[in-house]
Amino acid sequence: MDAAEDYSTEEQKAVKKAAKLLKVEDDIALPLNRLVETEEAVTALRKALLQTEVLA
Repeated sequence: MDAAEDYSTEEQKAVKKAAKLLKVEDDIALPLNRLVETEEAVTALRKALLQTEVLA
């Protein structure tokens, strides 16, 4: 993953703060954070697979 796609610690803290202000429970906020991380990992894998040249 490159830096532009990285879900930074600062972003995670901001999301956690916003969730608290919106009264979103931790048991909901944590899975949402994990979902973002998983989506980023899947995107990175997809890019790696699609950019790989197939050897003939």
